[in-house]
Amino acid sequence: CDKEFCLQRLAKLAHSNTKYVSAAISTMSQGNFKNLLNEYRIREACRRLASDQYAAYTIQHVAETVGYVSVNNFIVQFKRNTGMTPSLFRRNAKEENAR
Repeated sequence: CDKEFCLQRLAKLAHSNTKYVSAAISTMSQGNFKNLLNEYRIREACRRLASDQYAAYTIQHVAETVGYVSVNNFIVQFKRNTGMTPSLFRRNAKEENAR
């Protein structure tokens, strides 16, 4: 969720180099580091948007706390990964929780 997280930092944490980490990501996820990072960030955003603990927070706040600098980019990535906007996701989750 750190907005500064990058492939170089992941490689360092893995005690490897960027070339090997990038190749492993490509092999395991059929995508690249950026796509994988967005996927994890959106998954965490979904968890937060569905949580009562984050109900009082704005979409922008959730976007920032999962690592997005731009709320517009967050909305685009969210819709690409889930098929709906963060607002609609939150509304649906709220309705599900009420049942």
